[in-house]
Amino acid sequence: MLTRKTLFEVESLLSKSPPPSNDLKWVLMRKTKTIETRPGYSIHFKKGEIVPTSEDLLKRLVSEGSGKEVECPAAIKTEREEYRKAQDQSKLLENLERAVLDNDIDTLNRTNQSSSSKWRLTKHSVLKWINNNRTALQLRHFPKDIDDILVNKLLLSQPIPKTARPATNKAKMNRLREDYIFKATKKLKTSPDLQFSFFKHDHSFMNIIRSSKLPADKQPKDSTLQNWVREARKLANVKPSVGRPRTNYSEQQ
Repeated sequence: MLTRKTLFEVESLLSKSPPPSNDLKWVLMRKTKTIETRPGYSIHFKKGEIVPTSEDLLKRLVSEGSGKEVECPAAIKTEREEYRKAQDQSKLLENLERAVLDNDIDTLNRTNQSSSSKWRLTKHSVLKWINNNRTALQLRHFPKDIDDILVNKLLLSQPIPKTARPATNKAKMNRLREDYIFKATKKLKTSPDLQFSFFKHDHSFMNIIRSSKLPADKQPKDSTLQNWVREARKLANVKPSVGRPRTNYSEQQ
C-alpha cells in the first residue's frame, strides 16, 4: 500500500485526542504538590511522575525545588510522529480518491464503481498521476521510497543512467503530446461534450504542460493543443451529443 496503513487504521488514529503540543515543557516531580493556578482551580502533581506543563509553571516548580525539567518522553514523541503520519496519509488518501473520481487514476476491473475501500489502482496510472502533480503534492505524504520509484520505474524499462543527457525540447514535446492525448482521450470517453476551452483551462491539463519542463517559449500553442484534442476525440471515438451544446470549462466548475 502507498500509505502503509489501511483507511480504517488512519481514521482510528485521527479519531483519538491529539498528542500534547510541542510547545509544552515536561517536568519530573521530586515532590507531591498541589498548586493553585488561578482562584478555585488547582493542579495536583504526584512525586515521581513526568507531566507536561507550561513554561511559567515549570520555572516555578524548578525554583521551588519541587520538580526538574526533562525531555519529552519517548512514548509521546512516537505518538506525535504517528499522529502526524496519519494526518499526511489521510491527505494522500483524499487526493487519491479525488484523482480516481476524476479519472486521473485508473482502477482494475472498474472497481471505482464500488466503495473506495475496494478500489484496486493500476501502478502505472498512480505513478503517472504523482509525476504530473509533483508541484502540487507534498511528497512527505508518500513513503520514503516513492521518489526512487518515480526516478527509476515511472514509464521506464530500466533506471535512468547517471550520465544520460538532459532530454531535448523535441523529446519533451513528444512526451507531452503522448501524455496530453492519453489523458484527453480518457476524459472524452466519460464526457464527450467537452470542448477545447475546458482542456485549455483545466488545472490537471495545465499541470501536464508545466511538468513537461519545456521553456515558456517552447510550450505548445493553442492551435497545437486543439489538434491534440481532435486526435484524442478520434481515439475516444466519441462525438458531442446531437442537439446538445458542447460543455465548456465554466460549466464544469
